Amino acid sequence: MYKERASPYGLYPKTWKEMFLCMPTIKQLIRNARQPIRNVTKSPALGGCPQHRGTCTRVLFASSFRGAHSRLTRTITQQRIRALVSAHRDRDRKKRDFRRLWITRINAVIRGVGVSYSYSRLIHNLYKKQLLLNRKILAQIAISNRNCLYMISNEIRK
Repeated sequence: MYKERASPYGLYPKTWKEMFLCMPTIKQLIRNARQPIRNVTKSPALGGCPQHRGTCTRVLFASSFRGAHSRLTRTITQQRIRALVSAHRDRDRKKRDFRRLWITRINAVIRGVGVSYSYSRLIHNLYKKQLLLNRKILAQIAISNRNCLYMISNEIRK
């Protein structure tokens, strides 16, 4: 059975017979096509006068921006797109920067072991011995306890 809901042609029917009798004919459909059901937002800020339209966007996202970027609707949307693009791009860039930092720290400490010993040889020897120490852990060891890193490198070289 059907519930009573609003449709472009009145209430929906309750039985199959009523449904068949109240269906529009082809001529009626050609004359005035069925109207799509619209989703209406109940947010008062999005409707009404153009000065208040988009207030939700201003309050939620652009409150920390300065000048026109926090006041004008069009510049808010442009700035929001730009901010989200930068955030997406810099998420990957941050991972790269941290990896470079860890490599630099490890290399700086490891070069104190010997003249010909370097970061690349340390990593190669780690892989040969199948030790599961990533660059982040090695960099923390290099900063906090250099002697421990020297011991690891000496054990690996043997």
